[in-house]
Parts: sequence; structure tokens; C-alpha cells
Amino acid sequence: ILNLIVATLSTLVPKNKKTWVFGSWFGKQFSDNSKYLYNYVSQYDEDINVIWIGKNKKVIHDLRNQGVNAYYYKSLLGIYYQARASVVFFTHSVGADLNPLFIGYTTFRVQLWHGMALKKIGFDNDKVIKSTSFSIKHPKLYEIISNTRNDMIISTGKECTKVFSSAFREPSDKIFETGFPRNDVFTKPRKVNRKYRAIYMPTFRDVEAHGGDLFEKYQFDAQEIDKLLVANSIDLYIRVHPANSPSDLLKKVISECQSIQLFTVPDIYEAINSFDCLITDYSSIMFDFSLSGRSMIFAPFDLKDYLASNRDLYFDYESIIPANDCYFNWPTLIGRLIEEKKNQTLKNKEFSSLLSFHDVIETKKDKYSLNVYEAVKRAISLKNNK
Repeated sequence: ILNLIVATLSTLVPKNKKTWVFGSWFGKQFSDNSKYLYNYVSQYDEDINVIWIGKNKKVIHDLRNQGVNAYYYKSLLGIYYQARASVVFFTHSVGADLNPLFIGYTTFRVQLWHGMALKKIGFDNDKVIKSTSFSIKHPKLYEIISNTRNDMIISTGKECTKVFSSAFREPSDKIFETGFPRNDVFTKPRKVNRKYRAIYMPTFRDVEAHGGDLFEKYQFDAQEIDKLLVANSIDLYIRVHPANSPSDLLKKVISECQSIQLFTVPDIYEAINSFDCLITDYSSIMFDFSLSGRSMIFAPFDLKDYLASNRDLYFDYESIIPANDCYFNWPTLIGRLIEEKKNQTLKNKEFSSLLSFHDVIETKKDKYSLNVYEAVKRAISLKNNK
């Protein structure tokens, strides 16, 4: 009832066509597609008042010190700008990333999401959303009560559009194949590294449903691996979800290694273009990194268990990742990494199965952000002319 009353009152607040509000990752991070589109619009359209809304006061404080026009989601100015915004952008949902009480029902909403989905998401994830759920049985009522609606969804291409149409239960004419703003990082020049740099980025595991151990269980001997990496001039960075991080003992051992380190930067896309090789399993970052044209190694250590206890996949894993590119323990994976570094013919291997998910492949700086910006402007113009 409170949602309905306050959101209705927020709808009555006159909207400012020049105020665009952005949020991402449950309001906790300045990152992902929202961040890169925010930066683009703030740089190239001085007429638009770009506002960042967050739910972490420290993050907001740090952003303001960096010159970002950021406000706490419950502050007076934060509420004011959300109520006045003509357009809002988010990576999860209005409720997750912003303050749904103060986003009017008439405000235009742009779902930027956070990656091409390999794992089932949204309404397709029946391990989370059951057929008896209120959102399934009464979708329109749920949309109004929760103030959750997508007026526009962006995607990377036709296959991505099919997935999003199903996951969000939206018609394909709401989905625009623009590419993701965060992938503009791959169109920018990169420095040649002094040493070969690889990053290990597995997807999140539900620890309650699955052990989440991706190290000791799969023969990760930090000291032995470090010796091999040092001998071959390779640096290995490890970035995993906090719920699946190495044990405290293993963290201590890693801290003593020369060529292995945990990588904890808040926004991986600020650094992802600096790596020569990506090691992953079921993470959507594989689709993004394919744009780099650089090496990828796949480590689906727990494929059978993952499918049984975590998420179903939209595609048969081996239909997009050849079996001979998969490694199921650390010793064989490290052997492949060394081979990848040495063998120049493998170094820039093209994964055409992953690139096929990008119907929009750009080489010009900031082109993906430009595509989204132009699509939003056209959609708003059409809306205003109706």
C-alpha cells in the first residue's frame, strides 16, 4: 500500500526531460553498463543533468570527491532527482538499484542488465522463481505493486534478445541490439604488458546448494603453481565472489607468492582490457572478453554439480565451448596457460561461437554507449509524440 501511494504521488511530480538518473548493482557500486553510459552522457551531452543514485553512503562520498554527481537514495536531493527524472537506468531493477518509492510510473525505464546470460535468469530461473510465485500468477499486479517495469532493454544481438525476451517476459520490440556500454573498454588502446597477465574469474556459486570450493578440491597447490608461473613469466590474478574465495590459510599462502595475487578492484572493466588471457567457467564475461580477440581458457571444474545444484544453462555448454578447451583441475589448467603463453598461434584464438552473440561489433571508441544513448533519445521522442 505504501509503495502504491508514494509511487503514485511521485508520478504526479513534473518530470524534467533533462534529468537522467543512473544506478547499478543494488546501489552498492559505481560500475557496469550504468557507469560507462553515465560517463559517456556526462561527457558528450551537456544538456542532460546526469545523476548517480546509490545506497552506500561511503561510496557516494567517494564518488562526490571524484566529481561524480552522486546522491544517497534516501537523501532529500536523491529523492528529488529520482522523482523529477524523466529517464532512469539500472543493471538489475528499479527496486534493487534505486528507490522505487520515488520513481514515477510514467518515468521511462532502461534495463541495461549486466551481461549476456549463459546461466538462466529472471523468470527462466525456476530454481528461484516457482510457478506458484506471485510475480508469475499476477504479473501486471506485481509490476504495479513493486514498481518494477522495463520500457527498454538493451542486448548484444539476436541470441541475446531471445534470452532476454524470455527471461524478462517482454516482447522483442522492447529490446534494442545496441551492445553493452561497458564493452567500449575493448575499443580503447592497451599497453603491452611487461609480463603475460592472466585473470581467473569464475561465476558465483550458491554456497548453501554447493560447496563453492574452487581451489583445494581441484588440486590448487599455490606454491607449486607459483614456481611454474615465475619460471614462465606469467602473473595470475584471481577474482572470485567473496562467498567463494579461498580459505584464510590459502589466502595467506597466496600472499607469499610472487606471481599469484587476489584481485579485488571494485570495477573489473577498468582493468579487464589489460589482461592477455581470461580463465573462466560459466561467467558471462566470456562473451565480453571474446571482443578482445585474446586468449581464453575454460575451467568448468564442477560442471555436473553446478548444473544440478545451482543454475540451468540456456545453451549446452559444449556447444559453445569445445571440449578440448575445457580443463577440470588446476594442474592441467596451468599447463594449458603456459602453452597458451608460449604458442603464438594460440595467443589470439577466435572463439566464433562466442562472437556470434555480438551482432553489434564495433571498433570505434565509445560506440556502444553512443548506440544506447541514441536509442534512448529516439524512444523518448517517439513516446513524447504519441
